[in-house]
Amino acid sequence: MVRFSAVLSLSMVMAFGAACSPTEAPVDVEYDGVESRPVMIGGDADLDACSGLGQVKAGHTAVVRDAPLDEAQEVARLEPGTSVWICDETDVPEGWSGVVYAGPGQANVCAAVATPSESRIPAPSDCAAGWVKTSQDVELTAG
Repeated sequence: MVRFSAVLSLSMVMAFGAACSPTEAPVDVEYDGVESRPVMIGGDADLDACSGLGQVKAGHTAVVRDAPLDEAQEVARLEPGTSVWICDETDVPEGWSGVVYAGPGQANVCAAVATPSESRIPAPSDCAAGWVKTSQDVELTAG
């Protein structure tokens, strides 16, 4: 019983430590040969970490993927009118953008997107993020 408790406690400490480290890159996972890619935010100390704001177009459903490729794992679907922060368009196929959005049960998008960051860092784990064909499904509203 003591051994189980110690293992459980160690697991909880490790999980808590990983969750509290926003600059640590997520572990990449492969799905059908496509490696996941974290959405990067920041890069300018004078601007919001994500400088564009968009909205899923009427009549469209934006498919969110874990890499900027049609073959990548689908992680969510965003309904028409859903707001997204456009955060990452560096070295991606034309038409794709890394976005951050309010995930299930979240009233708002995470605060990191509107906070300047001099360094480019992966979107924190409390941010719902992924890759969307913005040229097809998202209308730019600001930025």
